[in-house]
Amino acid sequence: MAPRRNCSGRYAAGVLLPTILLYLTLAACAAVIGVVVVRYDLYEREPWFMVLVAVALGAACMYGAGAAQAGLIRAVNGAGVLVSNGMLALMAGVTEEVGKLAAVLAVAWAARRYFNEPLDGLMYGSFAGLGAALEESVWVLGRLETLQSLPPQEPVRLAGHLIMGGIGGFGAGLLTTRPRAALRAIPASLVGAIALHSAWDVVAFDAADHYRLTGRLEPWHTALPVVLMILGLVAYRRMESPLQGHFTLQLTNDNMVDGINVTVKILAIVQSQTYRDEAYTAYRRVPLPESERVGKMELRTVRIPRPASF
Repeated sequence: MAPRRNCSGRYAAGVLLPTILLYLTLAACAAVIGVVVVRYDLYEREPWFMVLVAVALGAACMYGAGAAQAGLIRAVNGAGVLVSNGMLALMAGVTEEVGKLAAVLAVAWAARRYFNEPLDGLMYGSFAGLGAALEESVWVLGRLETLQSLPPQEPVRLAGHLIMGGIGGFGAGLLTTRPRAALRAIPASLVGAIALHSAWDVVAFDAADHYRLTGRLEPWHTALPVVLMILGLVAYRRMESPLQGHFTLQLTNDNMVDGINVTVKILAIVQSQTYRDEAYTAYRRVPLPESERVGKMELRTVRIPRPASF
C-alpha cells in the first residue's frame, strides 16, 4: 500500500531456496484467502480462468499505479514541495483503487458472458485487489535481502487489498441489472475504497516514522488500524450479502427473426415459524381497595398498675 520509490535491489547470492519458499508461502496465503472469497459466491460462480485473469489484471494495474506514484512524487518534489505522509497516502489510495476498478471494468467490457450478476463487481474487484497485493508484496520482498520467512504483515496486505478492491468494484456489478444506478454506485464505491485505503496508509506511514525515531508506537497506531479493518470487513460483508427487496429477471433473445418460448423456473426458500395455541393459568397479585376493607386495625398501649412485691 506504499507509494513506489526509485530504488533497486537484488537477492543476495545463495538464498535461492529460501526465496522460493518465501514466494511459495506468499502464494499459499493468497490461495487460501481466494478460496474463502469464492465460497461466499453462492450464485453462478466465476470460472477459474476468469479469476486468474482478474488477478493478472490487478497485478498489472498495480504496477502501473506504482509508476504513476513515482512520477507524482518526482513532480511534487520538483516543484519544491515536501511530500507529506498524507500526500503519499492519497497518491496510493487514488492510483491503486482506480487501477483495481479499471481491471473490473475491463473484465465487464471484454468478458460480458462471465460478468452477468450484480455480485460480479465485488468478486472480480476482490480478485483484482488480490493480484494488486501480490504484485506489491513481490516488490517489497524483493528489496529485503536478508529475509528468510514471510513477514506477518503480508497476509494482512493480501486481505486488505482484497477487501478494498471488492468495495471499489462493487458499483460496477450494477451494470448488469441497473445501469442508471451504476452511474452513481461506481463513483460512490470508488470513493469509499479510496477513503479506507488512504486512512490506513496515513496511520501506517506515521507509525513507521514514529517507530523509526522513538523505537515505540503510540496506542492509536494499533487501535486505529483495527477500527479501519473492522469497518472494511463490515462494509464488505454488507455488500456481499443479498438484500431484501425487488429482483429483476431479464430474458434476452439472440434470434432477431423469430420469437422463442421460454420456460422459467424460480426457486425460493421461505423460512417460516409455526406457533400452537396452548392454555395456561397465570396468577397475579391484586391489592385490595381501601373501600373493601372491614374496619381498620388500631394498636393501643395500656398501662396497668404493677403489683406490689411481698
